Amino acid sequence: MSESPTTHETRNPADDQINARVVMLLIIVGTIFLGGVVVPGTMALNYHLENLMAQADVIDQPVAELLDHELDQQNRIGRYRWVDEKKGVAAIPIGRAIRLYADRAA
Repeated sequence: MSESPTTHETRNPADDQINARVVMLLIIVGTIFLGGVVVPGTMALNYHLENLMAQADVIDQPVAELLDHELDQQNRIGRYRWVDEKKGVAAIPIGRAIRLYADRAA
């Protein structure tokens, strides 16, 4: 009987070792990426979001105050009222004042 020769694969122990240079390179590249791209990008996004929120607060909050003020102004310029009753000084509606002024100027 003839036996077939058996081949034994021999493994090189160096193939099983972690390549320290590749690992160090990955660590360095990852650190640079993290420190140079991710952190500043996150900071910029945070800054942008804070500004948007601040603008929303500034715009939304005074709208009601502005509308109340505008309504008050319209009421003041659109009706007769005393400015100083003791001195006999009265305010007239703005439309009436414009017509009187235009009539005098003509």
